[in-house]
Amino acid sequence: MDIVTAKLISFTEKILTYRDRSRYIKKEKAKNLHPFFEWLHAFLWAAGVVLLLNQYLFQAYVIPSPSMTPALKIQDRLLVNKLIYGPELIPSLFKLPGLTTPKRQDIILFENPEYHSRGAFFDISQRLIFMLSLSLIDIDKDENGKPAHHFLIKRVVGEGGESILFNKGDVSIKPYNTVDYIPENDFLKFQGLNSHSFRSIEPITYNKVDEYIRGRVSSESNIILKDSPTLPNDFYSDRYNSDLLNRKYLSQLSPSKVSNYMAFNKSRLGIYIPEGWILPMGDNRDNSRDGRYFGPIKESEVLGKVTLRFWPFNNLGKVE
Repeated sequence: MDIVTAKLISFTEKILTYRDRSRYIKKEKAKNLHPFFEWLHAFLWAAGVVLLLNQYLFQAYVIPSPSMTPALKIQDRLLVNKLIYGPELIPSLFKLPGLTTPKRQDIILFENPEYHSRGAFFDISQRLIFMLSLSLIDIDKDENGKPAHHFLIKRVVGEGGESILFNKGDVSIKPYNTVDYIPENDFLKFQGLNSHSFRSIEPITYNKVDEYIRGRVSSESNIILKDSPTLPNDFYSDRYNSDLLNRKYLSQLSPSKVSNYMAFNKSRLGIYIPEGWILPMGDNRDNSRDGRYFGPIKESEVLGKVTLRFWPFNNLGKVE
């Protein structure tokens, strides 16, 4: 009996002193560690924590364009809540379930459907450096040396079952199981929501651009139109509308090229959003490359919701 008691006491002492012994051993090892390796160990530990936070809780993002003006301006630095819609287990793979799904007017983060990925290793490295530098260093560049638009931040404008129509920068929404399109502002007012859309050019500009493109297409086809306005290249930024107008007049001049007519005619039918999908758009309707170009995205592809602006300090706070 005494032997059993002695072994039990010895075992208990080992358990109780395990933590103290582990700390002592670590301190002794640290004394013999070169300062560089000690710094490297601390840096790698911090990098691992930052990577986990970035992947599963919060991701830093810098606004690169005026597409979300005035809610978000160029060089605003944001934190995106990754937990709310469900984080990815690893970048671009195995998305975990979230607490909710994206709703209309949410400002969301998602992978640009037009982005060409360089692989998971590059994505992890880029995010790690970006977070450790507090969003100051971004190694993901395009062929011109500018930051590649790997991720986009836009606002949810359309939900599953709806159709969205665009006309000269204006948006109209046709709800599920209805016939008529409703102007966006009226639709939001009916739902008790505020509109955040912004127009960076005067609506009359669209008429001028219409005349300009008609004149340009006609002149290229050796048909001269009088009184066609001349606009500088940087005067107008709604490329989506410009592309449609270009196809419209090309189809009129060359009816045999059915592709132009089909593309223009399709735009007049609006974009249908399937169930489980959403349509993201920029608040700046005259200058945003968004769902008008690449179409709806799956709710499961949304990576997070913009929660906080941490720079500039004078605009620190919640983003809506």
